[in-house]
Amino acid sequence: MFRIIMLLSGITLVLFLSISPMIFSQDINDINRELIVRFNDTVVVMPPGTDSAGKEIISLKSSISGNILDNSNMTHIKRAFSYNNPSDSFAINEFGDTVLKPRMDGYFRVVFPNSISRDNAFNSLTDNVDILEVVKNGDFQSHSFIEPNDPKWTWQWNLKHDSLFGINAVGAWEYTTGNPDIMVAVIDDDGVWHDHNDLYPRVIGDNEWAGVHGTAVAGILGAKGNNAIATAGICWNCQIYAGNIEGFDIPDICNTIISAVDSGSNIINNSWGSSSYVIALRRALAYAYKMNVLTVCSKGNGSSSEPNYPSDFGQGIISVGAYGNWGHWMDYSNTGNGIDIVAPGDGILTTGTDNANDSFVGSMTSFAAPHASGVAALLKGYNNNLCNDDIENIINITAKDNIFKPATEGYDEFTGWGNLNAKAAFDILQKPNTITRIEEQGGVEYSHNGPITMTFFDIPGLADGFYMVFRYDVRKPISFRASYLEMPHDWGRGVGSVGYSPDDVNYGMGYTNVIDGSITKTGCSLQTFVYHVFNLKGDDCGWFPCEVSGAKFAYSSLGEFELSSAPYIS
Repeated sequence: MFRIIMLLSGITLVLFLSISPMIFSQDINDINRELIVRFNDTVVVMPPGTDSAGKEIISLKSSISGNILDNSNMTHIKRAFSYNNPSDSFAINEFGDTVLKPRMDGYFRVVFPNSISRDNAFNSLTDNVDILEVVKNGDFQSHSFIEPNDPKWTWQWNLKHDSLFGINAVGAWEYTTGNPDIMVAVIDDDGVWHDHNDLYPRVIGDNEWAGVHGTAVAGILGAKGNNAIATAGICWNCQIYAGNIEGFDIPDICNTIISAVDSGSNIINNSWGSSSYVIALRRALAYAYKMNVLTVCSKGNGSSSEPNYPSDFGQGIISVGAYGNWGHWMDYSNTGNGIDIVAPGDGILTTGTDNANDSFVGSMTSFAAPHASGVAALLKGYNNNLCNDDIENIINITAKDNIFKPATEGYDEFTGWGNLNAKAAFDILQKPNTITRIEEQGGVEYSHNGPITMTFFDIPGLADGFYMVFRYDVRKPISFRASYLEMPHDWGRGVGSVGYSPDDVNYGMGYTNVIDGSITKTGCSLQTFVYHVFNLKGDDCGWFPCEVSGAKFAYSSLGEFELSSAPYIS
């Protein structure tokens, strides 16, 4: 009798029975055009004696991955590994255990004409059930310490790993320093100076600027790092959309936000606010949310617990307060009303406007918010499949709890979920964790109430205005595709959901809520709302966005799946 076991890291000597796997000779220029794929089935069948072929070897073109590859512009498929002696599958370690060698013969190099095509295929193939693994070839970096050579980096406490209270952008840079396909809009009454050497030539949009505020915000989230100029930002390679809202004219603000969305912005930074709830502004940001754009807002500097907008609009907004370089909440930072996190907001070194290499030191929540925008841009560039709600929840659940008074353990009204932690936001996405995005159709009525008066805006098929409605609470218990080792993190996604929030002033944003206390290792319960709408005369206007049976729930789960039992051979 003998056992097959996994090779333990503590084993220092392995006796191989013959030659180890060899990798086919590979042109270094090909690497960035390749995916390394291990299929779960016979999606690809390479003929014996053949090491490279075209689409003709895709045997299961009706499968999800087979169909994706067949309709892609891949050029060819190659074996990734080969054994000199395929029958040699075992080794003996120093303890006499029989160890199963990795079966690498099922891996293939899928080659594309360029890295853009490769990345598009990667996004489509990720998380398909008929693929065991798909990775971008060459997507590694040396584990040497990434520390920019920018001359004022020494004083950027807010980004460092070696400061107890920095956001550890250095740790996030081990995964990515940013993707040029991602764009962050800086909506600001000072505008953004396009020609600062740490920002040029990545700034588009309005070219008028009147002061330092917007340029400083842009530098925190996106100044080029490691270029020996001034300072380093968080996302070195993102595009920046400059939206100048000089004078804070409300129509101009709304048009600027909508233009930023329509120009392709993935994230919108708003380091400004008001105590006034402006419906037009909420509508503009609701549009951004529906377009899968994430909005980040500063909490405000009034030492107040009164609402401040747009940071306190709620759904689709990351609301960011400030803490100082000793870790404590800054007492000027507004509190409550759904604050999400806090970020550095005291003595922040960033880009200035006196000359093309200028730097500037600023404080307040205006300079806390772009820290979150920069991390959000890194995450979106690292995994373009992440939705706006995914990024917001990842940032919240990985925040480092701030327990310095007046903050308390866990969520609190001063610091929200805690201090922004850039590295942790990436660490949680690594194996063995998996993020799974699911959409579930159907649901049943849990309860309903009405008639009540509601206000609707921007609902397809319904004029803006006041209505009498019956509100239906629709729920669906769901089972995960597999059990988790521990309770996963679960959250609803508006994008992809068919159902609205219970808000009495409703902007038609998709809405799925994970019922508090319902999450287990095997499933959870989801909630959304639909409405039977009547005008004030009593005329039936119909169901919005659908009847109860038409509800659809979009949600994400993040955690480690349980593994099936290891094989045992006797």
